[in-house]
Amino acid sequence: MIISVNGFEEAKAYPVMFNTTELLMDNNKDVFYVKSVDGIGKYTINTYRFEQIENEKPLSAENFVSREQFDSLSQKLDAVLATLSAHEAPQQPTQRSFVKEGVKNGK
Repeated sequence: MIISVNGFEEAKAYPVMFNTTELLMDNNKDVFYVKSVDGIGKYTINTYRFEQIENEKPLSAENFVSREQFDSLSQKLDAVLATLSAHEAPQQPTQRSFVKEGVKNGK
């Protein structure tokens, strides 16, 4: 249920049960109030301003790549990876390989 009020003063005067929170929409301004009342009857009111948020634009054909563009990029990537793997530096022996060789050679 939407509760409408005419300004902040009416929001302050609106009765809210203990231990509850109500959302109060202002009829005169683009604001709303959140009024909370605790267990002993003390209330707080926070005021918020409405702000329009742009909806996401639907996806269109211009947001996608064509199959030809994808295949072309894939071929270029394959060529780069092939070049990189052809120029890889020889693997440096690790500490683990030294330990294994030492055990093998009786050291």
